Amino acid sequence: MKLALTQRKPWVTAGYPKWLCFLRMALGVFIAYKGLYYMFNMGQFQTLPYEGMNPMVDIMLFHLVTFIHLVGGIFITLGFRTRVMALAQIPLVLGALVLLNSSSRLIVWDTTTELVVSIVVLVLLFVYLIFGSGDFSMDGMKRKKA
Repeated sequence: MKLALTQRKPWVTAGYPKWLCFLRMALGVFIAYKGLYYMFNMGQFQTLPYEGMNPMVDIMLFHLVTFIHLVGGIFITLGFRTRVMALAQIPLVLGALVLLNSSSRLIVWDTTTELVVSIVVLVLLFVYLIFGSGDFSMDGMKRKKA
């Protein structure tokens, strides 16, 4: 009985569509791109007004967000620790949604487009948090070997 239970696939990975794996790869590339974009356009983000924030905290948060986007994007693209990386990305995207909707923010980008993109990315991150990375991933290869 115990052997039969360990050989069953979890319900979330049973029938995992292949197109969802390719969508995961595209999401990871996009998140890594945003990390690179933040890194090379740091001056643009230093002009954004954040009331009551210490400039040192602002710089530390900026570097942390950039690092998490870069590493998380690469890991999500490869399908390595996808759920953990999706969980790490969700607070950042929620923060982006709050900043895009704040009334005191300077308009640097087209806010409507960024809002829609942030919502789509947030929904996809929740999908991969629940369903994982699928078969075309490092996690999937590790599961097949075990």
